[in-house]
Amino acid sequence: MVSVVCIAALCCPIGEMIFAWTCTPDVHWIAPILAGIPFGAGNCGVFIYASNYLVHSYGIYAASALAGNAVLRSAMGGTLPLAGPKMLVFCLFTFL
Repeated sequence: MVSVVCIAALCCPIGEMIFAWTCTPDVHWIAPILAGIPFGAGNCGVFIYASNYLVHSYGIYAASALAGNAVLRSAMGGTLPLAGPKMLVFCLFTFL
């Protein structure tokens, strides 16, 4: 089960890289749309199998584990954009 999550986790950045490389005016519009296939498959695979892993790991406390996962995911999704500009400045000055 964890091996499927690892494979699906590789599909997400592959789809994003294909999207980034094909999202130019020179490339046909269907190419970036098709890049959503590996990204979507990876995203769904990670979410479904990670949730399934939590259910099997925590047994009777599965509902609490899934609720904690949802709260943590929402908190990270809400606060991470606040750190985005600082991370961008750090990356620009570090790698240039």
